[in-house]
Parts: sequence; structure tokens; C-alpha cells
Amino acid sequence: MKSLAMEGRISRVTKHMGFTTTECAYLVAKPLTKHPETLWRITVNNIENSVLSKICGLTECANHCLFALTLMNEQFFTENKNKGLVPYYLTRMAFLQEFLKFPNASYWKSGYFTARVESLLHSFEGNVSKRDFKNIFTGVNIVAHREKDKLTQLTDDIARVLSEFRRYFN
Repeated sequence: MKSLAMEGRISRVTKHMGFTTTECAYLVAKPLTKHPETLWRITVNNIENSVLSKICGLTECANHCLFALTLMNEQFFTENKNKGLVPYYLTRMAFLQEFLKFPNASYWKSGYFTARVESLLHSFEGNVSKRDFKNIFTGVNIVAHREKDKLTQLTDDIARVLSEFRRYFN
């Protein structure tokens, strides 16, 4: 049943975005650090990559937004040694969620770069602070297993990144 629900979500997302993907989900042997008995997990990284490539190919602004967020996160999190929080993956999910909210190409014109990045960061911050940040394909809450104090720190960090972005672009 879970695989049918996931397949439905993948189909709904790609259909909503107006394209199809031939990628599929994989079952991988990758134990979790805190739960080594959980060996097998489903991964949809190839689907995520396919969707991200398609989105970035459709509009230059989307590509710039993802690049800017990735660069800001890498710089900020490297400086603060918070690599354990996997900001790149969370950034990708926030980006995909934002594109689902605004799938029309008119929202992703270069003139909306600042608005899109701010919206992405707000969405990112809100999902992390609520501890409810789901992978759009699997429905798995990707921050649920994180320690509360690390999520609070991540929320604060995202707010600082947003503040720096506003200072630089406004």
C-alpha cells in the first residue's frame, strides 16, 4: 500500500508539473546511524534529480534560485560547522515544494528571483520549525528524527540566511 501511495504522489507531482519521468524508486541497503537494524530504505534521488533538472531547464530563475540557496547554505553551514543537518537535501525539498506551489513559469521569471528565494526560505523555515518537512514523493518526514535543539538551531540559521539575503538584495 505504501508503494502505491508513493507511486500516486510521484505521478501527481510530475503530472502537476506537466511532464513525465521514466525514473523509478530504488530499494537500497543503507542503515540509519541511530537505527542500524533498519537496513533497507526506499530512495527516490534519481526521480528528484530528474525533476530538478527538468525544472531548471524550463526557467532560468529556478536554476538561479536553487544555485543561490545552495551557495548560501554551503557557505553558512560550512562556516558554522553544521554539516550534520544536510542542508542541501532540505534545500532541494524546499525548492521542489515551492515549485509545486508556483508551477506556472510566469512565477519563475528573472524579475521574481528575490521573491522566490524569500518564499523558499520562509517555507523552509516554517517546515523545519514545525518539525513537519515531508519528502514530496515518499511522504516521509525528513526532519522528524532530528534532535529538537538541532532543528531549533537550523531554524535560527535559516532566519539568519534570510536576513543576509534581504540585506544583500534589498
